[in-house]
Amino acid sequence: AWLGYREKPLEALFVFEKPTPVKSVMLSIGRNLGGYIFPPASIEVWAGNDRTKLQLMQKLNPVQPTQNEAVRIEAIETKVKEGSYTFIKVIARPVAKLPEWHGGKGQPAWVFVDEVFFN
Repeated sequence: AWLGYREKPLEALFVFEKPTPVKSVMLSIGRNLGGYIFPPASIEVWAGNDRTKLQLMQKLNPVQPTQNEAVRIEAIETKVKEGSYTFIKVIARPVAKLPEWHGGKGQPAWVFVDEVFFN
């Protein structure tokens, strides 16, 4: 099942029963440029052992397409400071305005996510 976000970002808080070793977070995303589904404009990973004091571990700005491409599913991996965490928050922001070359130029893009992996 896919979750789609267009005008607001994906914000997901993952809670582990006890501190869990994590060195990367991977999002499985859909790409269907004709359907306005683009990679996220940015991905942030926050982590910590106190829900109210999470620290930004990584911010990634995925490469954006410059022309139409085939529909596909891909993984975007974000390295984080290796450690053991109880809370991990992932924020994936959609592209605010589709590029000039796109038929829907100026409209907001979608971000589709179906899985999040912790390694």
